[in-house]
Amino acid sequence: LNNAAADSGVAHGARGATQSAELQWTLFFAGNANPNPGPAGAGALLLDGGGVELWRGSICAGSRATSVEAAYAGLAAGLEVAADRGAHALDVRGDLELVIRQMAGACGVKAPT
Repeated sequence: LNNAAADSGVAHGARGATQSAELQWTLFFAGNANPNPGPAGAGALLLDGGGVELWRGSICAGSRATSVEAAYAGLAAGLEVAADRGAHALDVRGDLELVIRQMAGACGVKAPT
C-alpha cells in the first residue's frame, strides 16, 4: 500500500465523544474498475474515535479485476493496517453495497477472491 498521509493529524470530526466512541475507529474503503472488469484500484482511510486520520493508502487492484474484487482489496488492506495498529473496535464503511451485504452475511458470495 502507498502511504499518502500517515499520521498527518488532520481532524475530520468533532472532539469530546464518549470514551467508548473514542476507542472505536472507523475504516472507509473503496474500489473500482473501469471498464468492469479492467484496470482497478482501491483505497482505504482509517480514523481514530475522535475523527483524526491515522492512515490512508491506495493500491493497484489488478489489470483485469472487477469493481467487487477491487473493493475487497481496499477492505483487506484497511483491515490489515487497523489490526497492525491495534484497533480494538472498528466501524467499517464502504461504497459498494454488495461487499457490505456480503460481509454482514446478508447475501452469499459466488466465488472466493
